[in-house]
Amino acid sequence: MTEEGKVLLEKPLEGAKEIKTLNKSFRTHIRYRLFLKKVKTLKTTIKTEQKKALNPLKTQLKNETPYVRKVTAQAIGETFKGTGSSEALALLKPLLKDEDWEMREAAVRAIKELFKSTGSSEALDELKPLLKDEDHVVRGGSCRGY
Repeated sequence: MTEEGKVLLEKPLEGAKEIKTLNKSFRTHIRYRLFLKKVKTLKTTIKTEQKKALNPLKTQLKNETPYVRKVTAQAIGETFKGTGSSEALALLKPLLKDEDWEMREAAVRAIKELFKSTGSSEALDELKPLLKDEDHVVRGGSCRGY
């Protein structure tokens, strides 16, 4: 085989390697895009499920028994931990004005759990008035960092 023939045979192979590399990059890109789409769908599903989870909790917060309301506030804090859910915060706000100090303290803890690691100032705005609460446990809980 002549030198020219060898060169011609080598060039398409180089081109094929480039195409294969491009195809691999493209496949990786497509996989990444599909992954992002799945993550977005999952986040939407989680938000929907969280809203569904709030309905029974909303009912329990209206219960006459303080213990049931307190445990429900704790459940909201644990269920929505670190989400910064404004829907959950809206449910907990009335508890901050409850006459029972244990209820206010449970609401403070739940709100701190909600906004843990979110960096949101929304929780701080809700907890500021409790710095002047008559009970030292509530005051202490509201001023500790979250």
